[in-house]
Amino acid sequence: MIENLPLKSLSFKGLTIEGYSRAAVQSYWRIPELKLGFELGGSPWSFMGTQTFFVAMLDERVKVSAPVVIVYPWTEPDGCLCEGGMPIMKSTHTNAIELAAAVAPRAQLLISVGGDVTRDFPTVGFPFIEHVYSLTGHSGQVANVHLADENHDFGPSKRNAVYAFFAKHLEMTLQREDLTQIVIEPPEQMEVFNQQNPLPEHAVRGAAEVAKAFESLPRPTR
Repeated sequence: MIENLPLKSLSFKGLTIEGYSRAAVQSYWRIPELKLGFELGGSPWSFMGTQTFFVAMLDERVKVSAPVVIVYPWTEPDGCLCEGGMPIMKSTHTNAIELAAAVAPRAQLLISVGGDVTRDFPTVGFPFIEHVYSLTGHSGQVANVHLADENHDFGPSKRNAVYAFFAKHLEMTLQREDLTQIVIEPPEQMEVFNQQNPLPEHAVRGAAEVAKAFESLPRPTR
């Protein structure tokens, strides 16, 4: 898990489900200590990297961001289906590179690799983003680390690049990653529902039932 997050990936008909959830993000915002970290900077990778540049673009509290192995010339319906969600890019005729550029002038590190679809980012995407930053007078706030011999993950070299970038722009002391201080919880420890804590009988189950529940909610009148 440390070498190549996430712990588990599931794929079904082109849809990739990683070990993340909206509930985790919501919980993050409710805990003051964690919320502060999110306001300072965000750096998920792969499809959560998409949410990184979405949030960084819209919320000025994010001072530093580092979308990892995700910014390349894709737009709906291209790319992994887990990144598309609602067709916000297609309907507005934009793409991931333009949205990442919109984070300017705040500090942003973009990491690309030779082993996935970001392989051409240094010559295709980064020049445009760098130009947008230069228009704001802050070209030194954006950087690209390209790891030509690496693949689609958030391994040690990528994390170290992120640590150094965050330390520089947040004026923090750079510390080396100490894996002995990182506890990997077993999957059973991370479960919300299990035999001891079963899913409530009244819980909504399945996508169709979730959609039905949302449709039944009262709508504000105009």
